Amino acid sequence: MRCSTGLTLWFLLTLTTLAQAQSSPADAMWPETSHDFGTVPRGAQLLHRFKWTNTTPQRIEIADVRVSCSCGTVTPAPRVLEPGQSGFLDVALDGRRFSGAKTIHVQLLVNPGPKAVTLEVKANSRQDLVYNPGQIRFDVIPEGSKPSLSMDIEYAGTLDWKITGIAELPDHVEAHFAEAYRRPGQVGYRLTVHLKESAPAGDYKRTLVLKTNDPAEPTIPVVVEATIRSLVSIAPNPVQFGTAHVGKPVQRRFTIRSDRPFQVSHILAPGGDIVPTFASAPGNVQVVILQWTPVHQGDMSQELTIQTTLPNNPNLKLQVQGTAR
Repeated sequence: MRCSTGLTLWFLLTLTTLAQAQSSPADAMWPETSHDFGTVPRGAQLLHRFKWTNTTPQRIEIADVRVSCSCGTVTPAPRVLEPGQSGFLDVALDGRRFSGAKTIHVQLLVNPGPKAVTLEVKANSRQDLVYNPGQIRFDVIPEGSKPSLSMDIEYAGTLDWKITGIAELPDHVEAHFAEAYRRPGQVGYRLTVHLKESAPAGDYKRTLVLKTNDPAEPTIPVVVEATIRSLVSIAPNPVQFGTAHVGKPVQRRFTIRSDRPFQVSHILAPGGDIVPTFASAPGNVQVVILQWTPVHQGDMSQELTIQTTLPNNPNLKLQVQGTAR
């Protein structure tokens, strides 16, 4: 989400004090409100995840997000948290869009909440070190695949500059590097990253950190990003029954899709008041009908376990919710 000419009055008033503002003080909900990437290569794509927790007794939503520079983007994951749940706010900086020192402020309007939250992110883009491309980005890949990508890292300066190792290796990643060339005042490396087949479905965003012999900047970060498409999907999930009356049945349906034929063998509903109906024939698409007959008044929230013949995903989880009157 990037700032535009149509900023709200709330954000305009906030920006007038950014020169003097500091990040919001850390608290139980936002234990970290600032991050400094330090000195980074020119063109590097940077990512930091701010963890936050709903410490209140009510649902909380990030209602609005504003960024003080178009070089930064923000992604809530998720946007809404139930009481006690934790989530992340991914803040990304595009190192191609600034040089030298850069500080951006992220303004969050949390609803309900007594005040806006300010996050601060800093980086210093160096000119003697360049990434091409700026990150390892796999785009959309199927779950269980093992893709690989490479990037070139080039240094131009007075040091006998070297990459000496890997300081931090993200989960589900293999990586290796090799020197591509070395000549007076210039050196190039090729970094190759393999994403393991164990990487789970969903948005994958991690940072790999390389070690160098530069005493001033001994480490450099590399963002690894992918969208991993699940081989099986359930929609909708959760299933919302809405408001129902005690003793009167309500039906809803959902669909399971896979890239290969499968069968639904059994569905476990712990509450006992939900009865599923599904076909016995194999297929790439299975439609399941759920009938809920409320027994007691109040809110209902259950997790159903769907047992299938899929080899890698035999047990699927489905959330069901409703309110009985």
